[in-house]
Amino acid sequence: MKTTLLTIGLALTIISCNNSKTEQKAADNTAETAAKAENTATNDQEGGKAITPVLDAYLAVKNALVNDNQEEAAKAGGTLATALEGLDISQFDADKQTELQEIVEVAKNHGEHIAESEIGHQREHFEALSQDIKDMTAIVGTDTAHTTSIALCTTITKVVCG
Repeated sequence: MKTTLLTIGLALTIISCNNSKTEQKAADNTAETAAKAENTATNDQEGGKAITPVLDAYLAVKNALVNDNQEEAAKAGGTLATALEGLDISQFDADKQTELQEIVEVAKNHGEHIAESEIGHQREHFEALSQDIKDMTAIVGTDTAHTTSIALCTTITKVVCG
């Protein structure tokens, strides 16, 4: 009887130790996954913060066009072109830089045209610009404050420009 109890006790101890090691490995894997996700989120937020002046100017163009204000749209278009010109693309991953550079050049061109055009032409450029901004934020990310605004702008573009 004592031998049976000792065997059962020993078996439970071994099983308990194995479960503890398995649980520790699972906890370590979960912590590692969470750290990677946090690092990715931090990188997206940093990228989003880098393009904040661009997004602010883009939203100013949108607001001006919604209010049918050609002068404000032109002013915001100029601000947008300047913000895009000042964007330091070298801070982003090397594999993203070429695509970002192309988007920035096209978006800057739209900003310049918005700054110099009549409201109808401003709306045409804003529609194309909206796709560029959407592509840029897909690559770089955006800070939380701008995420919803950019998503809404895609919908508003259809109303403003369409």
